Amino acid sequence: MSLNWNSYKTLKTDGFSVTVPSFTPQENFDFDIDNGIIYSEEWKTNTSIYESSVSLTNISFQPVAKEDLKGLKLSSIPSTLQYSLKNAKGRKDTYAVFKLKPFVKEGNRVKRVKAFTINYTNSTNSFRASNSQVVTNSVLANGSWYRFEVDKSGVHILNKSFLSQLGINVNNVDPRNIKIFGYGGMMMPYNNVANFPFDPVENAIKFVGEEDGVFNDSDYILFYAQGPSADVDNVSINTNINPYSDKTIYYVNVSSGNGKRIQNYIQPTGTISATFNTFHDYKFHEVDERNLVFVGRRWFGEEFNVENSQSFSFDFPNLVVSEPVKVEVHTAAAASNNTTFS
Repeated sequence: MSLNWNSYKTLKTDGFSVTVPSFTPQENFDFDIDNGIIYSEEWKTNTSIYESSVSLTNISFQPVAKEDLKGLKLSSIPSTLQYSLKNAKGRKDTYAVFKLKPFVKEGNRVKRVKAFTINYTNSTNSFRASNSQVVTNSVLANGSWYRFEVDKSGVHILNKSFLSQLGINVNNVDPRNIKIFGYGGMMMPYNNVANFPFDPVENAIKFVGEEDGVFNDSDYILFYAQGPSADVDNVSINTNINPYSDKTIYYVNVSSGNGKRIQNYIQPTGTISATFNTFHDYKFHEVDERNLVFVGRRWFGEEFNVENSQSFSFDFPNLVVSEPVKVEVHTAAAASNNTTFS
C-alpha cells in the first residue's frame, strides 16, 4: 500500500475552514477533528480473518515539519503506529476493514507513513454474528398498531382521549389487551454485529382502572419512556443525545391476550447491611446546532463570537456542598491565530 502525500485538503464550513495534509488515493482518506487523519480501506474476503493476526511490514516513513501539519492537531497524533483490521458483514458478503493512523509523534519529531504491507491470517471459520437474530414471527404481524412519539425521558401518562386521537376505538376495547412496545431512544450501535433487538420489545405498564375490562374516562396508562439519548457509558461517543433522531417512537398494540404489566414489588427481608445518604447525580446542557467542518458526527451548540461569555444554570436539589463538583466542557475553534477558552 502506498500513500502519496502530495497535497493538502481544505474542509470548509460556515465561517471557517481547516486545511490538513492529504494523500492519494483519495478514496482511502478520512478525517475527524478529534482523531485526525485516517487511512481506511476495505475489501471482500472469502472467509473471516483473525483480527489479532494483523501486522505491518515494509513500512517506510518520511519526516514532517510541524508547520506542514497545518490544521492537524498534535493531540490527534499518537506516539506509536496505530492500526486495526476488523471483520464486517454487508448483506451476504464478508469484508475486511483496515484502518491506520499514518502520523506518529516521536518526541519533538513527527513522521508519516509512505508505504506498508498488510499481513494477516485467514480464519478457518466463516464470519457470522454470534448473536445474530432472524425474525420469523414478528410481533407486528398480530393485532392493530398505533404509533406515537416522545422527546423526553420520564414517566408518561396515556389517557383515553390521547389513545382515541391515535385512532383506537376506546369504547370497544378491553383495556387489559392494550400493550405498549418500544426500545427507547438510545442510538443504534455502530458495530453491525452488536446485539440490538430486531423486533419491538413489549414494555411493562401500569394501567389504572383496567380491572373491570371497560375503558372508563378516568382510566389511564403510566409507563416509563426513554427519550432520544446516546450511550453515556461509551466514551468514544462523547455525547448525551442521540445525534440521529430528536424523537423516540413507541407503539400501542391492541390484540388478544393480556398485556405486560408492572408487578408489585416484594419487600426484601433480612437485616440492613449498608445505608446510603448521598448519590452521584449529573445534568448536561447540549444542543446540536453547528458542525464545524460538515464532517463526522461531532456537533456543537452555542457560538462564542461577539457574545464571548455565556451562563448556564443547573439546579441540584439537596446538593451536598462539601463534596467536589466535576464540570466537563467540550469546545472547538477555528482561526488563523491561536485561540483559547477559559
